[in-house]
Amino acid sequence: MRYAIFSDIHANLPALNAALDAIHADGADRLICLGDLVNSGPFPAACVDRVRALGCPVVQGNHEQYVLQQAAGTLPESPAGLVAAWTASQLSADQLAYLAALPACLQLDSAHGHDALCVHASPASDQQGFLPGQDDETIATLMAGRDGVTVFAGHTHQPLYRRWSRSWLINGGSIGMPLDGTTTAKYCLAEDTPAGWQIQFRAVSYDVDEVIRAFDTTGLQAAGGVFAALFRFQMATGQVIIGDYFAAVDRFASLQSLTMDAAMERFPVPAVLRRWWPPQNGSVQDGQR
Repeated sequence: MRYAIFSDIHANLPALNAALDAIHADGADRLICLGDLVNSGPFPAACVDRVRALGCPVVQGNHEQYVLQQAAGTLPESPAGLVAAWTASQLSADQLAYLAALPACLQLDSAHGHDALCVHASPASDQQGFLPGQDDETIATLMAGRDGVTVFAGHTHQPLYRRWSRSWLINGGSIGMPLDGTTTAKYCLAEDTPAGWQIQFRAVSYDVDEVIRAFDTTGLQAAGGVFAALFRFQMATGQVIIGDYFAAVDRFASLQSLTMDAAMERFPVPAVLRRWWPPQNGSVQDGQR
């Protein structure tokens, strides 16, 4: 049995379509999606429908939860929630119900007795995932007592193939927002063999400009503010910026004795985002950050 395992679409339809075309050419027997179909990008409804039509197992990601909380009115109001609010407004009640019913994890069948688990981030958490360079103690915490298993995970948007104790940790990368310095849609093929799970990593080019333009034409950029621009930058470049942004805002909040939400309202828009979202916040200059 040969599986195509993909994750972290983030409402990037051009990337999803290109990856599914490649998966079809690969001749995979079954498909599995590890979550984060929506949020961050401009095509949430179309991506839900595209994945749902595949009829494949899907794990719920943390971004599904953000959108569901927003739709239910339980997500705390914050500048960071504007993208989730826009995303929720684009989804029907039926689509939201589909996302709400997705499981947190899946067991992967093996004809050869090789235990495998599919999760969004890790067995311990849907928001803490496996990263290159993590020490064994950190991984043990994320494994939550499991061992002797192959874990297929997403969330970090970075490909990973690592041995830990008696387990293998596999991350095929992100379809819609890779954060490994490239802009290709990524997934992996996993073949169940007598010797164990044999893994092949795939990367597919697609029209990145199409999704970047759609931030404007769909209204996501206008509704999502600086966080839409942050996600847009990451899709356009493959570079991580949100972590640095939060760290800078946190320093600003400490200096100004502000809450994080208040600091985000006042903190100036980073220069690299101003082509998409002109500076509208605060008065602090770049050199003072």
